[in-house]
Amino acid sequence: MESIVRLTVAAFELVEAEGRVLKEQLVRIAIAMALGIIIALLSMAGLGFLLYSLFLWLVSSTPLSTAGAAAVFGFIALLLAGAGGFAISKLLSSRGP
Repeated sequence: MESIVRLTVAAFELVEAEGRVLKEQLVRIAIAMALGIIIALLSMAGLGFLLYSLFLWLVSSTPLSTAGAAAVFGFIALLLAGAGGFAISKLLSSRGP
């Protein structure tokens, strides 16, 4: 009977220890996700300002009309989006060890 009690106590201590480790890992994952979202938002804002400055440069420094500059700008934005989509598809399709 005493061995069953010791086994039960040991099992509960193990569950408690694993619960503490799980909590620590969940906190680390939550912090990493929050930082990742902030970084993604800042990156999108930076890319948006960069592309907008390119558009303004095309309108002011080249003989293109506003519509022509918008077409060039749209083509460049599509190229960037395609390159990003290609990179993401390669990352998702790669097989890990």
